[in-house]
Amino acid sequence: GLYRRDYGKSHSVGLADAILAATAESEKAELKTLNTKHYPMLKGLRPAYKK
Repeated sequence: GLYRRDYGKSHSVGLADAILAATAESEKAELKTLNTKHYPMLKGLRPAYKK
């Protein structure tokens, strides 16, 4: 809820992206994605690979 509230409108973060970010953070897991702009709340997030 907090990620969605804080980043939903300003960064167009959807519910699924907010849940994935919160889960990755709470489990101390590394999130792999090519769409880093959907996760502004995760500092230091890099693309899974370069296209």
